[in-house]
Amino acid sequence: MGTADRLQLARNLVLAFEQGSEDEAADVLRSLHESGSRVLLRNVAELTRDLHHSLIGLSSDPQLAEMTRSDMPDARHRLSYVIEKTEASAHRVLAAIEDLTPIAERLVSGATAALAAGDMATLKAFIDEASLTGELMQGGLSEILMAQEYQDLTGQVIRRTIEIVAQVEGKLLTLLTAELPGGSRELRPARTGAQGPVIGPEANSFNRQDDVDTLLAELGL
Repeated sequence: MGTADRLQLARNLVLAFEQGSEDEAADVLRSLHESGSRVLLRNVAELTRDLHHSLIGLSSDPQLAEMTRSDMPDARHRLSYVIEKTEASAHRVLAAIEDLTPIAERLVSGATAALAAGDMATLKAFIDEASLTGELMQGGLSEILMAQEYQDLTGQVIRRTIEIVAQVEGKLLTLLTAELPGGSRELRPARTGAQGPVIGPEANSFNRQDDVDTLLAELGL
């Protein structure tokens, strides 16, 4: 039933109310209800068909299948590697700080005692002790510095993981947009910003999650 037919039914409904014909008004309302039900069923059928096609596309796309078999597990392993390296570095730094803290305290107390004594023998003993203490502190600081070497490796791993996620996201969006009328969809700027700080904002960038939500809404999902 087209728009013109619905308008005619609406006019008939108003006319029936004006004439006080309850039976005729009930018939018109029944016709409108049946028309709406047919439209709803047709929309559900179309949505089911589109979802079926999308699932077939997911299972038959060779590149996406390869990503699922190898890239995604690889991404999980990479992120686990980053976590392990970060935790190991944090433990090394904390252990070095715990070792350096009493050394620094001993150096301060020795300097205070040497100044209070005011004699050359005590001052010479403090200088000798300070020399050894300085070597220990230098070793601890070197340990802290070496603990940061993981950042170069983990940075490369994180960049590769981001590439994998972006490829999978692009594939899924391509499959979804293929089901829209016209076969494509231009991404629109986000209406609302994402929660949290904007990291590395780019010109003309879009909120990808908002785009996905809008896309699913257009698909009726």
